[in-house]
Amino acid sequence: MSGSDVTIRRAQATDGAAVLAALRALAADLGDPFRATPGTLAAALFGPARFARAHLASAADGAPLGIVMANPQFSTVMGGAVTHVSDLWVSRGARGQGLGRSLLERAARDGMEAWGARMLRLTVYADNAAAQEFYRALGFDLHPGEPAATLDAASFMALMTET
Repeated sequence: MSGSDVTIRRAQATDGAAVLAALRALAADLGDPFRATPGTLAAALFGPARFARAHLASAADGAPLGIVMANPQFSTVMGGAVTHVSDLWVSRGARGQGLGRSLLERAARDGMEAWGARMLRLTVYADNAAAQEFYRALGFDLHPGEPAATLDAASFMALMTET
């Protein structure tokens, strides 16, 4: 699969089933419960009081390859808006090809444009060494004993300029 075979775009209301399927796949990969319903997910992403955004990565044939879902947070510690990545998933067959980085870059750009965010925050499980390694390689600060990982302002901008 080459980069030209992959499309990343902001999810629309008509993508509800694909978004749900990708998030279910993430939960299954992590062994997490999945309690979102089509209605709650649609309200969060596309409803009148929407508070999250998602970007989907798809193969040329439309098969889902990945998703990133994010929402704004305000941090007094960081002094402004932060894009909180609540979910990031790349299908097993598409891993190792830069798609996760591309999805995070898309979330960073979107957060900067929509909310003025200059940082990313996400959660990474202590027992997920591969994810920790991936985030560290991108410049995230992982805090021992805490699940939060933060991409500071300089690394945030570098994420968007290295594409």
